[in-house]
Amino acid sequence: MRDDEVAMGFPSHWNIYITVENAEAANDRAVALGGKLLYGPLDVAAHGRMSVLQDPTGAVFHTWQPKGHIGVGVASEPGAFCSADLSTPDQASAAAFYSGLFGYELPPGDGGYLHLQNGKSGLDDSSGRPARGGLRNVPAHPGR
Repeated sequence: MRDDEVAMGFPSHWNIYITVENAEAANDRAVALGGKLLYGPLDVAAHGRMSVLQDPTGAVFHTWQPKGHIGVGVASEPGAFCSADLSTPDQASAAAFYSGLFGYELPPGDGGYLHLQNGKSGLDDSSGRPARGGLRNVPAHPGR
């Protein structure tokens, strides 16, 4: 972790990056949808541009405008990244935010779970299926 994250008491954490066509436009859209721009956009060498955002439910995520590095290039094999789920106490707000920001479809799953599916974009996980993540409602709880 960076020294500033350690100084602020950040726990160990993952950073998830979601590809966008234009970092500035995505930041503006996120803010208009009720999110917060925490940092960026920042050029990462010749690889791309990143921003750190917070959705209306408090979840932090990153956007990535690729230049020389598109992102994950391996799918559908052992060890490949396969999914990301957001656990939130406000599923409806999160669903509206992410569908508005990224154009995700939200087909329902079992037990009130919502899939975040990028099927409208024509992207898939190299298997011919739309790539997905998910949203699940969980009670609010204090951080560690």
